[in-house]
Amino acid sequence: MIMDIFSIFDVNSHTFLSMTQILWLISFWVIFTQNKKFWMFSTWYFTFYTPTQISFQQSNLISKTLLGFSPIFTPLFIMLILCNLTGTLPYVFSNSCHLILSLSLSSVFWMSSVLLSLKLNFKKTIAHLLPLGTPTILNPFLILVELVSLLIRPFTLAVRLMANMSAGHIVLSLVGTFLTSSLFSSGILIILLLIQVGYFLIEMGISLIQAYIFTLLVSFYSEDAICYSDNN
Repeated sequence: MIMDIFSIFDVNSHTFLSMTQILWLISFWVIFTQNKKFWMFSTWYFTFYTPTQISFQQSNLISKTLLGFSPIFTPLFIMLILCNLTGTLPYVFSNSCHLILSLSLSSVFWMSSVLLSLKLNFKKTIAHLLPLGTPTILNPFLILVELVSLLIRPFTLAVRLMANMSAGHIVLSLVGTFLTSSLFSSGILIILLLIQVGYFLIEMGISLIQAYIFTLLVSFYSEDAICYSDNN
């Protein structure tokens, strides 16, 4: 019986255990180990990791209030890398190809930043929905557009990550199916094998890029929501 191509995203179609528990353990390990208060002296981890963390996060943040979010972005980035990379392995459940994971992450960060912005400076946050110098006749329309663009941000983040990772996994599955059916054809087998290896390397690069883009957009959206409170 021929299985549906989307059955590769089914949990029951994998023979190995899910990597979710391991991913969460590693993410929490990063949260604790990046705090120097737990260590008496600097290790190779801080020597390599701390400058990278500062240049990746704080150089892109304008809001002073958002600097408290910085320790959260790094575990998020590492967890997404692990989810994306382990999802490319055979017989491993791909977490990042499901909307429930990406939407949960994006909605939590988006909601926390919006609520914090409303708490710190409610008037300026609401006033940001109407750009300065807008003609009076366009005020209701622009407020609606700004509100919709604000509300759909977590959904666009989640769908972007899910769509990019799912497309790559589907192509890998299709090439793998053709590769299995061409085992007795030496000419086609070599070509398909080279395509499979090359695309697998490309998919690993895409996994890293998508994790970086997701984390970067989350930080930008959070900064955009909180930066008004710094003018108090």
